[in-house]
Amino acid sequence: MNNHFVAIKVGDVNGSAKLNTANGTVQQRSEWPELLFEAEEQTLNKGQVYHVAIQATENVNLSGMQFTLSAKAGKARIQNVETGALPGFSEENVGTNEAMMGNRTISWGSTKSEVISKGDKVLYVELLALENGKLSEALEINSDWTEAEAYVGETELTFAQPKLIFAGKAGQTFQVYNQPNPFNEMTSIYFETESEGPVTLKLLDLNGRLIYQNEQFFDAGTQQWMIGEEQLNGANGIIIYQLQYAGGQLHTGKMIRAYH
Repeated sequence: MNNHFVAIKVGDVNGSAKLNTANGTVQQRSEWPELLFEAEEQTLNKGQVYHVAIQATENVNLSGMQFTLSAKAGKARIQNVETGALPGFSEENVGTNEAMMGNRTISWGSTKSEVISKGDKVLYVELLALENGKLSEALEINSDWTEAEAYVGETELTFAQPKLIFAGKAGQTFQVYNQPNPFNEMTSIYFETESEGPVTLKLLDLNGRLIYQNEQFFDAGTQQWMIGEEQLNGANGIIIYQLQYAGGQLHTGKMIRAYH
């Protein structure tokens, strides 16, 4: 089963809403910005049931989305999914079968653009831990059974890629994302460090040309690196960022500057 959500702005009876397909062509999935949702990191103990809240990480106008909510094999099993801030969401928006091994497909659409605010709980997941571990090792949003995609915007709709990230310590390592994305003039790269140390940032275009490079020293905890015209140097469109903590693992992300 590989469903495709097609209920784009169903209630737009006057035809004012449109999907932003620049120059008449649909963006490649790899070019879509991420739509980030967040759950609190926690330690899982085998045999216990956990109630996980998944929340929005930014304010967004959302017309619809679909994805596979996946519990990784052998680590956990999803027992139930309920909604919080998604109007009209019901059990009919959740799909499952025996072959999915306890995973769930989520497919939701609205007749109008719904305002979802930062911190709103969009889903609640009842999760049974099958072994000891961390929540981030057991639960994810992916395209295993239903392609992960969302439609964002108030009147001009664009594609976005839903993704689940995890907040809090619980032994978690370096994690990187940027918000807002897409952006116009300013965005910030957020990351988590377990100890103080130097962090190196590089910005590159799609041809690998270096746009910006710098190194700063950060304390332990959640950090923010602001990106503006000084760092972007006129760059527009898709920009690759690389963040490296204390000479260790290199983390690569993608930001989209829609500068007019």
